[in-house]
Amino acid sequence: MSHDYFKLRKPLDHRIYELARKHCENKKIKKYNLNHFIKKQGQQM
Repeated sequence: MSHDYFKLRKPLDHRIYELARKHCENKKIKKYNLNHFIKKQGQQM
C-alpha cells in the first residue's frame, strides 16, 4: 500500500482508494471515473 494512503484524512477518501486499488489488482486496464467509485461506496455527491 502506498505511503500516500496514510496521508488521507477523510473516511470516504480511504474507501475510494481501497476500491480503486481492488479494481487495479486484476491487471486489466480500465478507466473509471470518480462517480463509479462513489456509487460503489453508497455515497452521493
